[in-house]
Amino acid sequence: MSDISPATGASGVTGTAATQPTTETRSTSAISSDFDTFILMLTTQLENQDPLNPLDSAEFAVQLATFSGVEQQVRTNELLEGLTEPIGAEGLADYASWVGMQAGFTGPVRYQGDPVQIEAVPSAFAAHAQLEVIDSDGQVVQRVPIPTEPGTATWNGTQFDGSFAPDGDYALDVVSYNDQWDEIARNRPDIYHDVREARLGANGPQLLLSNGTEVGVDDVISLRNPPSP
Repeated sequence: MSDISPATGASGVTGTAATQPTTETRSTSAISSDFDTFILMLTTQLENQDPLNPLDSAEFAVQLATFSGVEQQVRTNELLEGLTEPIGAEGLADYASWVGMQAGFTGPVRYQGDPVQIEAVPSAFAAHAQLEVIDSDGQVVQRVPIPTEPGTATWNGTQFDGSFAPDGDYALDVVSYNDQWDEIARNRPDIYHDVREARLGANGPQLLLSNGTEVGVDDVISLRNPPSP
């Protein structure tokens, strides 16, 4: 059997790639380089000053103190960033148990060609009920008759003219009517989707849902186990 040895790159380094400098190392090196540049400029300034009109030594002290303050501020920022990273990861771990559950929130639903189901709860005084579908422009594109008893209501994606609606976000309102078809109640039901992933976003922890949308954890109003198959 022939021996298998680590591949050698053009640089002649074998095995794993060379260790990359950390952010802290790069920042420290930058500060050190800037400080060396400042000392060089200061020395050059001293060498070339007019001996009959030398610069005040207090001015050099102020310059040194100013640079030292900037150096300390950069270091403080690095320490603060190092502290916030584990805090964010710890907060994200609190939502790991949500993965696999169904998150409910009030808002538009994303239609992508598949029928959309919601839990409809018409008014107890309703003689008639409909599921009203509203597009992102605020236009009603479909009304689906539904039972007046609480239960699952489905929109198959069609519009008034029979064509299928384009992919996008739609609001689904449950509208209740009396015997004369006067509207007596309207509510926007909770939309449930499976939680696929919890991640850190720009505004804090976010949930990736089974329909491809992301919602903030603060937008979730209920959690439930997925229904049994």
